[in-house]
Amino acid sequence: GVISPSIGNLSFLISLDLFDNSFGGTIPQEVGNLFRLQHLNMSFNLLRGRIPTMLSNCSRLLELSLAGNHLGGGVPSELGP
Repeated sequence: GVISPSIGNLSFLISLDLFDNSFGGTIPQEVGNLFRLQHLNMSFNLLRGRIPTMLSNCSRLLELSLAGNHLGGGVPSELGP
């Protein structure tokens, strides 16, 4: 399956672990609406495309794990060094 854009409606979410679930498609831009998010693990899925620049809206994000996917383009400069 894919990660639904409606994930952006979970505005009180602090931690999201989607590790090794065979999710395909792209990471929805709406993930950037998760302003309270501190931990995001989407490692070892079948995700492709680019890391959304909208993740820079998640100013409380402490941990971002995206290993083991098919993402391209590197880390967006908006996410920091």
